[in-house]
Amino acid sequence: MLGIRPAAFAERLGLVPYERVSGARTDVVTPEDQQVVRAVRDGDWEAAPRYLAEAGNDWQERDRRALLLGGTDGHLAAWLAARPDDRDMALVRAHRLVTAAWQMRGAHAASHTSEGQFADFHRVLHRAREACHTAQRDAGHDPCPYIAELPVARGLGYSRKDLDALWTEIALRAPTHARAHHQALQYLCAKWHGSHKEAESFARAAAAAGHPGDLLSVLPLTACFERTLGLRPARRRSFYRRRDVVAATDSALVDVAAAQATDPHDPRLPQARHMLAYALHLQGRHDAALEQFRLVDGHAGSLPWSVYPDPAHEFVRARDRSAVRARGI
Repeated sequence: MLGIRPAAFAERLGLVPYERVSGARTDVVTPEDQQVVRAVRDGDWEAAPRYLAEAGNDWQERDRRALLLGGTDGHLAAWLAARPDDRDMALVRAHRLVTAAWQMRGAHAASHTSEGQFADFHRVLHRAREACHTAQRDAGHDPCPYIAELPVARGLGYSRKDLDALWTEIALRAPTHARAHHQALQYLCAKWHGSHKEAESFARAAAAAGHPGDLLSVLPLTACFERTLGLRPARRRSFYRRRDVVAATDSALVDVAAAQATDPHDPRLPQARHMLAYALHLQGRHDAALEQFRLVDGHAGSLPWSVYPDPAHEFVRARDRSAVRARGI
């Protein structure tokens, strides 16, 4: 694999130099998001429930906004004091607690995580579960309070029976919700509570049940990434060039193109493009890979790059390899 090339190389190809590629988390934030976040931080806590309510029954958007508000400081205490029984407040609080719990645990493997970190992690996740259950009261058709519980289920190690019961509630309300499927897939991965076989089976079934634009066809690529993460580069490339993985990549390309045609600003697209770029470059399909890399260039805070110590380095190294091969340099 090629190393990092000089900034002049990237600029000559219209790419972002390594020094300017962000490895931070790359959630899509709209101007409207920014306005609400500023209002909340300036003391207008009522802007938060208004913004959540404006999503209506668009469950993908409601879920995204709840996550955004859960990561925003300065409003939960006032909101809780004014409306202690508000389900929307409980939903946002659940996201806030989940984020805090994972920060306490850290990103290292279990063998490198202290007993104190695990104790704090579990303590805060129990509080997050309580918030989820409050939000689920009289939830009606809203799947978001149940989706919010999926990372809690993973962190606390729910039994398969309890996970299935939670998933049933979600599937009844939002059978094609992309982030819900991603969270469930993480639970089923071998590194958590399942196996490679279970994760891949779940991903294939979800992709088969989805329609172009649902972005569920990206799930098999995520399952593939989880399975090959510990392999040597040559074996990883060989795995990605299997006929079934190439076919899954082709399906994901169609899915992403349909989502792009429906809404070019769909906030789910960048994550899907990162997974596509990774798969295509390992398959040696460098022209198609470079197209995806260009569309997310400058940002490396998503899977698959975010699992590495230096996400920007991994992103640029793969991107530049595809650029060199695509251009015949």
